[in-house]
Amino acid sequence: MERTHLENQPVKVLDAIVCDVCSHQFTPEDHSGFYEMIRIGGTGGYDSVIGDGVRWSLDICQNCFVDRFGPFIQREND
Repeated sequence: MERTHLENQPVKVLDAIVCDVCSHQFTPEDHSGFYEMIRIGGTGGYDSVIGDGVRWSLDICQNCFVDRFGPFIQREND
């Protein structure tokens, strides 16, 4: 038998994402920008130039991504 109860707890809601390169803010209403953000992150490994065990992240809009990495993007069409 389960015994449960209801709780009211705060919920974190994402209002916007800001591009770390151009500082443009994208909201969920801006479908072409918000949902095309590139969000990457990781943790620096042993002897990392970022720092051992340092957690890092980057949010970059699609325009800045193509401006910076366009020549390196490998595109495939299905």
